[in-house]
This record gives sequence, C-alpha cells and structure tokens, in this order.
Amino acid sequence: MQTTIHTYSFYVNEPKGAADYKALRERMKAQGTKCFETIGESSHNQPAWNGRAVTLDTAFVFDNQWNTAPVEGVSDKGLRVFDWAQDYRPCGNQYLKRGHYLDMTPEMIEVRSNRLKCGYCGKQYDKRDVPAPPAFCHACLGSEYLKAEDLHLTRIEPVLHQTFAPLTPEETAELMPIYQAEQSGKGSERARVAREKYGANLKENFDKKTAELYTEYHGKNWLFVHGCPVRILHNLIYYSHKALFTFGWSKALEADADLDWLLANLSEFPYEYNIVTTHRGTIGGRE
Repeated sequence: MQTTIHTYSFYVNEPKGAADYKALRERMKAQGTKCFETIGESSHNQPAWNGRAVTLDTAFVFDNQWNTAPVEGVSDKGLRVFDWAQDYRPCGNQYLKRGHYLDMTPEMIEVRSNRLKCGYCGKQYDKRDVPAPPAFCHACLGSEYLKAEDLHLTRIEPVLHQTFAPLTPEETAELMPIYQAEQSGKGSERARVAREKYGANLKENFDKKTAELYTEYHGKNWLFVHGCPVRILHNLIYYSHKALFTFGWSKALEADADLDWLLANLSEFPYEYNIVTTHRGTIGGRE
C-alpha cells in the first residue's frame, strides 16, 4: 500500500503563505484529518521527504500515523510518518507553519476502518480476516501484569474509536472464569511458557551466582593459604562481571613491600588479576 509524503513551510504573516496554509487546513478538515503538533529538536518538515512515494507497513495500524518500509536514500529502517504533523512555533516563530502530510488513499482509509485493537496488549485484528472477532482479547489474559480491575481494557475495539467501557455484570460473569484459569496457568500456553522461563532463569541465575562466589572464595583462599598479608586482602576486590581480581582497588598500593610480595607470588595465581599502584600505574593480568 503506497502513498506520497508532502512537506510544507508557510509564513502566515504574508498573504500567499496565509492563503496556502488556509487551503491546506480546509483540505485536511474536509477529509477529517487532525493536525498532530509537537515541540522538539527534530522537525516534521524534512526536505528529503517531499514528494516521496512510500510503502506503508500495515502490520500495526495507528489512528494518526504509519510506519513505512525502508525509503531508499532516506532511511534504511523506514520512517514514522503522520497523516498530518506540524512543528509548534519552529525557531520560536509563531508565524511559521511547517510540517508534512500524506495523501489519504481509499486503501489507507479501508485498512484503518477494518482494524481492531486490544486496549491492553495492543494485539490487532482485521475484520476482513476475522468476520466475527471476539469481544475480548484472550492473548493477554495470562499476563502476570494484568489485574482483574483492568479486564475492561482487553476489549477489542476499532483503532479509530476506542472507549473501553467498564464490564457489564454479564461480561464479568463470562470473562472472569477464563481470566482466573489463565492466571492460574490452567490451559494457558502463555502462562506455562512464562512459568518455565521463570524457572529456567532462576536456575541460570543460581548457577551464575554460585560460580562467581566459588571463584571469589577460591581466589581469596589461594592468597590466604599462600601467606598474602591481610592488609593486601582487605584492599582486594573481585569484579564478577569482568572475572577479575583487583589489588589496590580501594587505595592504590604505595608500599614496595606489598607490590614485591604480589609480583613474587602471583605467577601461580589461577585467575586473572591486575594491581593498582601509585607509582607504577596498573599492572598485571588485565590493564
């Protein structure tokens, strides 16, 4: 599905600019398009966009904007374009009106008019694909973040007209048992997967922390057994994210005796290390 982007820049304190901008506003009003006006460093008026034919991505439909496919020479990731967007007082000038708008094609209007959306998870449904879409979205009923008082947000409503009215008693009686079953994990693939993922992460974090503590203990114990002075051990830290022991982390080593001991004994130390000194900088296994 394609359309064309048009950019504009009018000075409305000049007769021609005022007339051109009035004509634009009347054209947008006639087709029911509202202006999206924002303040920001980036402008809605990009000269490279003007007159560009773009392909719109309809995987996810918004009520006033679109994502595009990559635009050659402009963006290899695509653009976010609006039906009509304008900068608010660009350069602090209240008389400068600049922005962009799209040609609203019948195809664009049809896509929007047929698109439905869940108010909670955002899943979209196309009435042309699902002639009788469900009243409520079941895709998110197993979400750990969905509260019972927010169930009305799972209503599936048109993208262009979303209200999410509170549940009626009849709707509550119908939806609540399904919600409770999904939350308990019974019959819910999403809840089952989420539970399995949590368990796997729990085990992974345990193994990771255990390995880190093992390394820290055995590294410090190796030093202790080999007679490392306690003052050096108190000034030693193990950085688990680097798998690195650092001597002199709190206060750089000043005493030659401490440095001499380390250099004489660390050749057999089984882990990576470095030594922070006041007079020789950082030396050791990783600088």
